[in-house]
Amino acid sequence: MGQEDDMMMSMAMRKGPWTEQEDVQLVSFVNMFGDRRWDFIAKVSGLKRSGKSCRLRWVNYLHPGLKRGKMTPQEERRILELHSKWGNRWSRIAAKLPGRTDNEIKNYWRTHMRKRHKNRKEPYLHLHRSQIHLLTHQYILAIILSIQCK
Repeated sequence: MGQEDDMMMSMAMRKGPWTEQEDVQLVSFVNMFGDRRWDFIAKVSGLKRSGKSCRLRWVNYLHPGLKRGKMTPQEERRILELHSKWGNRWSRIAAKLPGRTDNEIKNYWRTHMRKRHKNRKEPYLHLHRSQIHLLTHQYILAIILSIQCK
């Protein structure tokens, strides 16, 4: 019967955009119970959202420590430095940028790199992966230096 209950529960789950009322309700329950017991919060709040959905909403949109708005030049420099060191380890990079989420940094990086490579085709397809990594590293260092000179 447990599997049947899980199926009924997932059918009743709400998906899609969050409403302002749901946000207020989630914040209220997180303030009461903390931000660790997401399955519990999902059940007792009556939100009809999964624990994972509640956690993601809190972490990416509602947490009071989140920064809003454009990345500062200092944050941009830090992202470039850390990406050259750690690659696409967004959570690790986010840990060094208080108030910024891993998802926000990943999206910034992808947008940032698209802007820089927008009009280029794929000129490096013939290169070995290590050669591409070296070129990318050199490119990132050049960007860091140009930002520092501003």
